[in-house]
Amino acid sequence: MLEDVVRGVREYISDKFMSPLGASMTASWCAWNYKFLLVIFSSDTAIRKIHLINLIYQDGLYAWGHLVWGPLATALIYIFLYPFPSNWVYSYSLRRRMEALDLKRTVENQTVLTHEESQALRKKFTDIELHNTAETLRLANTIDSLRDQLRLSIEEKNALTEEYNLVQAQLAGRPPQGEDLAGTDQPKREDASKYPGGLSKVQWQLIDSVGRYDGPMPLGVLSAKLSIGAQAAWFAADELSAMGYADPRVSIDQEGRDERYVTLTPDGLRLFMSTLE
Repeated sequence: MLEDVVRGVREYISDKFMSPLGASMTASWCAWNYKFLLVIFSSDTAIRKIHLINLIYQDGLYAWGHLVWGPLATALIYIFLYPFPSNWVYSYSLRRRMEALDLKRTVENQTVLTHEESQALRKKFTDIELHNTAETLRLANTIDSLRDQLRLSIEEKNALTEEYNLVQAQLAGRPPQGEDLAGTDQPKREDASKYPGGLSKVQWQLIDSVGRYDGPMPLGVLSAKLSIGAQAAWFAADELSAMGYADPRVSIDQEGRDERYVTLTPDGLRLFMSTLE
């Protein structure tokens, strides 16, 4: 409890003395009463100090002037009058400093680079130019590579489209689109009843080829056997799978590549065996 009281009093006194009036009044009072401070902090005895203080302030007018009115007047002058010359001096000093900085910048801008500095600056510009040139070449090579990939993709797409049209034409029993039939006799559409199960020529050739093959038939071998593209053969196998005659499968080898095979379902095997009887 006592510590809190002491701390509160100390903070109160500190706030008062830290204010402009308190600080200036304290400094002014010490200046006016320096004799009193010399006596207080001297090594004389207490009785001698009291007598000396009485001698200093024996005159009442002197005592009131040094103890109250003199310090108060000095503090008020410091607070109200001192800022005017102080601000003028500070403004003058700040202007001189700004002029010095402007002069320094002007001289620095007009200073000619030395030979070493110019060489270093030229080398830096050369390095930047080489870096930009290398980056431009790298980007140009990347663009050329992407253009080649795009061209190959377009060619592959066109090839797949042509192959798809070919197998559609073969499955429908008609010549592929785009062929010029002028001046030639258009072949008659093959009779669907010519092949078992009402299948088309390509579908029946697929069942016959897979049935005569020992085990699951790879798609590449089947495509070569039918003389059509791999995509066309796989499309025909999908159609036969929907009809329940074929079973196209995809497996992955040890290197992670897709391998496609085609086998016959029991119905497809029975359809193939019926032609051998």
